[in-house]
Amino acid sequence: MKRCDRMNYREEYEKKLISPEEAAGLVESGMHIELGGAANAALIIDKYLARRKDELDYVKVGTFIDLAHYEFLKADPNGEVFEWSSGFLYRPVRKTSKELGPCVFRPNLYHDVPRIVREFAKDYDPIDIAYLVTTPMDKHGYFNFGLT
Repeated sequence: MKRCDRMNYREEYEKKLISPEEAAGLVESGMHIELGGAANAALIIDKYLARRKDELDYVKVGTFIDLAHYEFLKADPNGEVFEWSSGFLYRPVRKTSKELGPCVFRPNLYHDVPRIVREFAKDYDPIDIAYLVTTPMDKHGYFNFGLT
């Protein structure tokens, strides 16, 4: 790859780069968003999304392999704004559901998640924004999704 091509990737990346607060600001009432899960949960977005509770009316928030207690749930303990669904019932999900109210459980097997997203989300419940944690862009313009 020529140096100028790599510079184009970097320049394009820099033009599109926004802060986590700006990224959370893209969410609008009525949207379905996904915050990822496990090591790739976009917890920084969760923090800024929670701060926007009073600006939004209804947002579906999907997660999976939940290893953290989400700020958006603490900000909206009665689920009046954020409808939360998770694909795996790990301890934080069970504890949070017990303390704050129910979570919508989406039964699945981990290896089926790509198929479920392609089929279910595409036809029944499209995802408007998916927030994913990645490595910084490499010299070829690629990102690594890491552990999950």
